[in-house]
Amino acid sequence: MSSSEASPFDRHIWDLDCAAISVLLAHALPIDTLRKVTEDSVCDCCAHLVDDDAWVLQGAHRACHHPNAISRTLEDHLNCRYAGEILAVRAASLPTVARQVANPARRRNAVGLTWALLTDANRKKRRLGARMVHALILQGARREDATAADAPVAFHHAPGSMN
Repeated sequence: MSSSEASPFDRHIWDLDCAAISVLLAHALPIDTLRKVTEDSVCDCCAHLVDDDAWVLQGAHRACHHPNAISRTLEDHLNCRYAGEILAVRAASLPTVARQVANPARRRNAVGLTWALLTDANRKKRRLGARMVHALILQGARREDATAADAPVAFHHAPGSMN
C-alpha cells in the first residue's frame, strides 16, 4: 500500500502535526532507514552531522511537513510496515477501535495502530490516533531514569536579570 495507492480520503504524513510525525518516525523506523532516505538531501556543510541520530530524525521530520520524495518514501515505508493495522482500522467500527485504544493490554502494535488511526478518513478515529501519539510520548518519557527526572534543575541568572 503506497502513498500513491491511498484513497483521496486518507491523510498523508505531511497532514500530521509535529508531535505525530516525530513519534512515528522515532518509534516506527530504524534510524538507519531515516539516515538512508535523507542522505541525498544533506548539504556539504552538514555532512558531519549524519552520525547524530537526533539531527537525522529532525531532518526527516522537517521533510515530512511537505509532499516530496523523502516524505513519500517514509510514508510508503509506514504504509508497507503497517498495512495490516491500516486494513484492520479501516474495517473496524469506531467503538471497537476506541476499546483497543483505551486498553493498552489489547493493543498488539501501538505504533502501527497510531499510524492507521492518524491516516484514517474518519475524523473520530484520527482523534484516537492523536491520543495514541500522546500515550507513546508518555511511554517514552516514563522509560527515562526516574532519578534524572526528579533531579532539581538550577538556573543561574545573570546579575540584573529578572528573577
